[in-house]
Amino acid sequence: MGQRDGRSGATPSVLTRVVRDAVAFDTSGLAPIAGLRAAVGLTAALAIGLAAGGPAAAVIAAVGALVIGIVSLTGGVRPPLLTMALTALAQATSIFVGSVTGQIAPLHIAVLAGWAFAGGLFIALGRGATTVGLQGIVAFVVFGRFTETPMGAARLAGIALAGAAFQLIVTGVVRWPEALRAQRAQLAATFRQLAVLARGTPDAPGVPSAEAADAAEQLLTGISLLARDDGRAMRGLLDEARRLRLALLSLAGLRRRMTTAAGSFGSAFDEVLHDTADVLDGIATSLKGRDESVVERLREQTAHLSERGRALSENRRDPSPVTTTAADVAGALAGQLRAALALVEEIWKTEGTSLRLPSRLHHRDRGWVAHVRSDVAQLQANLSPESGAFRHAMRMAVAVPTASAVGQYTPLGRGYWIPLTVAVVLRPDFSGTFTIGVGRALGTSIGVAIAGLAVATLRPGTAVSIVAIGLLAWAAYALFGASYAAFIAGLTAIIVLLLGLITPDTIDTAIARLVDTLIGGAFALAAYAAWPTWSAGQGWTALGDLVTAQRRYLHAIFCRITGNDDPDEASLARLARQARLARSNASAVVDRSSREPSRYRIDTERTSGVLAALRRVSDALHLLRTRAAGAPGSVAAAAPLAAAMDSAMATLAASLRGEAGQRSLPPLRQLHDQLRAEADASDFSRLVVAETDEIVDALDTVGHLLGVTPSGQ
Repeated sequence: MGQRDGRSGATPSVLTRVVRDAVAFDTSGLAPIAGLRAAVGLTAALAIGLAAGGPAAAVIAAVGALVIGIVSLTGGVRPPLLTMALTALAQATSIFVGSVTGQIAPLHIAVLAGWAFAGGLFIALGRGATTVGLQGIVAFVVFGRFTETPMGAARLAGIALAGAAFQLIVTGVVRWPEALRAQRAQLAATFRQLAVLARGTPDAPGVPSAEAADAAEQLLTGISLLARDDGRAMRGLLDEARRLRLALLSLAGLRRRMTTAAGSFGSAFDEVLHDTADVLDGIATSLKGRDESVVERLREQTAHLSERGRALSENRRDPSPVTTTAADVAGALAGQLRAALALVEEIWKTEGTSLRLPSRLHHRDRGWVAHVRSDVAQLQANLSPESGAFRHAMRMAVAVPTASAVGQYTPLGRGYWIPLTVAVVLRPDFSGTFTIGVGRALGTSIGVAIAGLAVATLRPGTAVSIVAIGLLAWAAYALFGASYAAFIAGLTAIIVLLLGLITPDTIDTAIARLVDTLIGGAFALAAYAAWPTWSAGQGWTALGDLVTAQRRYLHAIFCRITGNDDPDEASLARLARQARLARSNASAVVDRSSREPSRYRIDTERTSGVLAALRRVSDALHLLRTRAAGAPGSVAAAAPLAAAMDSAMATLAASLRGEAGQRSLPPLRQLHDQLRAEADASDFSRLVVAETDEIVDALDTVGHLLGVTPSGQ
């Protein structure tokens, strides 16, 4: 397909980017509280194990807790309890199978190959499943070296499961009080992001505000054993925040299209947005602590904003659909902000009420059978050499058992660290594999130095080791989201000190880990280089998925506009979110491809053009959605153009994915001219004409970039 052949311009060298990413330190990823919580679970599991079962059992339980502590940090604002539980079960199962098969080396290697393939294929199911699959492989490798009878293997698995379960319970119980406080804090963060969106340039991305709202929803709708009286008001405030975000995105799209003829209207419009940002910041502040003076000031600002909105509507000189709609949407902002402020006051009225057990646990989704079936279908769909997940699974199935055999049949100390490193370093993409490889080598080197220094200077006994492990665990967990290399440094020191509780040669253990990690890292990089997966094809496919998601959103909105159907707001919100996630995914894949060798890199110039054009489609659809909700009637004359835009998006999506089929677009401009001639003079009809003009131009732009032209040209 033509668009896959282009090359992008000059970019930093691959090696420079890999090293830069490997040593990057993101201070926003620091999590001292979450790190402390996980460190408490690990340290307590170790101390209890030493008191009850001896050093060996204590270390096994601590390893189980260590892994679940890491998983607890992967869920964003809330520990992913389901992923943690599934990881604990996968870990225990892997320990049992690995230990039982360890008595017969050929069987052990064969089962490991299947285990590695299955774990690798799990990347097709998302982040949580990837974590479960990877930790299952790691547990098989680490504990498979202990050859046990079924009873002995069950005992090992049970001890590790007990440590994992203990960590899960500690993480959940210690989390609850913080989660209750964090709900208001995250709602405040959402309104701060909305303020940033209101103050930003018309091209400012709306993703941060959406992610903040999603994080707030996680905290407000997750499983909890405690209910609170202000929960309803907070969920209502979150709904209001989402409506405000939609209005702000619509206004950003309108501002981008205002011409210099807008004159003083444009300046007044910008002042309304600035005042809106001030109110949004004030709402965020009021959520963090009750202050009557803040609330009173917000009431005054909202009243002033309402006056500005009326003046904006009355004083406009350019009666174009853009300025007319901008004035209407801006005028409605004051009412939305008043509703948000009322909900804030309702939240604070419940301050000090007692927490109570709810009548039932709240689950966001009980259709787990449907989810399982969907996951199975997704795995089956990826059983193809064309699938990136399949290629990753095959690399794992070959590289991990081979590395295990090398570690087992060579005189290297602690040889199991070689396949463990291979499993952890191998990623489905070039950038991830090489960045993780460099970061792990660097982190392990630092961790060995830390452990060696600790042993040489402290010569720790059991009590000192427990304290040192606890402090290192706190540091490592806290650094998990900030720097992979720093996290690995702490993790390496922890593991060396843990093993020092049952083996005296701590320094030799540290050196052996360093050597085996370097060998395993090189092995993983060689395995990827032997059968790489480049992201360019995935990038075009992801862009095709984005067009498909936007097509569904467009279809639902125009069903409402033309009067063919009236989808509810929840359905439209779900389709909008799917389109946003598809855009985030497409942008991430394109960015990942841009970090690969230039020979295999995606054409970033063309993909940037496609993403920019699809952003225009998204903005127009958001605006049409907000105005269609209160429109006095339908615009039936838009039906032919709506059908043609739907067909055009299907063609563009197929072209982006490289599928065979039609390679021309319907005559969108001709159909738009027909709509312009047939539409009535109502404000809503004029808006539909203006916004479909924007959509048609954007779709024609995408077609031009892909070499797909309107029929007849």
